[in-house]
Amino acid sequence: MQRVGTTPDSFYLPDYFDLRFYRPFARVPFIAQLAEELRSNFRWNGQLWNINHAICTHYKDGSDNIGFHDDKIRNITPGSPILIFSLGNSRDLQLKPNSDANKVVTVSMQSGSLFVLGAQTNASWKHAIPVAKDTVGSRISIIFRDIKTEIDTTKPVYFKKIWRD
Repeated sequence: MQRVGTTPDSFYLPDYFDLRFYRPFARVPFIAQLAEELRSNFRWNGQLWNINHAICTHYKDGSDNIGFHDDKIRNITPGSPILIFSLGNSRDLQLKPNSDANKVVTVSMQSGSLFVLGAQTNASWKHAIPVAKDTVGSRISIIFRDIKTEIDTTKPVYFKKIWRD
């Protein structure tokens, strides 16, 4: 069994739906460099964190969005943060506590921004990228995680595409 997502060489681009399309960080130099910088310099609760997984999401324009959700933690190393790095046009990241659906906190994600979603916040708050009120261009979100799961890449695994092109 090959460990995918537990070494510094895993990369998943969600436009592909077969494990054959996992890409090593080394094949995407910018992602490799950014992941290494974060692994070497980012401290959470006083310690350096392993970053071994990245997901890139492309928002083509202001109509591309994702509703309120929490990140599933089944495959994430317990207690580890989720890092959201933003490139391109600014977009709002909204958060709302599970205990009060009427309260919404908005963070403007400028190009080059890094938002740290801690494990406790992920458990007690939901987050979203809403439809933009103004016309905006393209944005890429890179989400870095520490994944603990082992995946057997010798067996095909297919995912159902649930979003539009």
